[in-house]
Amino acid sequence: MWTYIDNTPYRINKENPTFGINAEWRNNFAGSGSSTSSALYLISQFDDKLKVVFSAPMSYFKSIEGEWNSKHTKQIVEETFAKNYLIISNKKIHGYKNILLREKNGTWHRIYQWDKEKKVYIGQ
Repeated sequence: MWTYIDNTPYRINKENPTFGINAEWRNNFAGSGSSTSSALYLISQFDDKLKVVFSAPMSYFKSIEGEWNSKHTKQIVEETFAKNYLIISNKKIHGYKNILLREKNGTWHRIYQWDKEKKVYIGQ
């Protein structure tokens, strides 16, 4: 489900206007919990057409519930949470700025660079 259009001007280069769309989806596990995920899609204009040039997971939350307790609620057995943030770098390749995706409060990160033939960002 598309949740909102991101009005932030993503300045990946001087020529192509770029904006973001955030999507979110939820999964319910039969009586035992749920998960919620989100992703960011960057869309650029090329020759009067819009094209998705970047997509990446931005957040994930999972809650697994256990058995019913005496208060008629379920105990949370496991919770998992991760969130990423995006940085538009000043470093460029083929005239497009690199994108850095980094885990919030973590060590994971990935650099995305422009593929001039496919006209999209590719993770390195």
